[in-house]
Amino acid sequence: MNDINLLKESLDTKVLNFVISTVVTGGIYPLMWFFLNQRKLTEAMKDNFVDSNYPLWIAVATGLGWFLSDFSYEISDEDTILDYIAALLSFASVVMYIVWGFKAKAAIQAYALKNSNLNSK
Repeated sequence: MNDINLLKESLDTKVLNFVISTVVTGGIYPLMWFFLNQRKLTEAMKDNFVDSNYPLWIAVATGLGWFLSDFSYEISDEDTILDYIAALLSFASVVMYIVWGFKAKAAIQAYALKNSNLNSK
């Protein structure tokens, strides 16, 4: 891909649609988006900025956090160790989202810079 717009067109993600889909699906949509588009990003930019299984690990941390939170609620009305583990997993998934975002930003900026240099020659 020599044109920066080709990457944008291949992803074809509108911010408003992304936010609405995230709210409607209870947070599952971003996980699916990561899983489906991570390969497109790395192939287009020729930069494997995170491991190909990274979206899977975000999904595992998020899913286990949700599951343990619900399970803990079913077994006790008071806080249990499962509540703390669920909170820790939820926090970890948020941190993983943020890390992915910063790494993706750096990779996209490098890709754009490389393509702008190629196009100016």
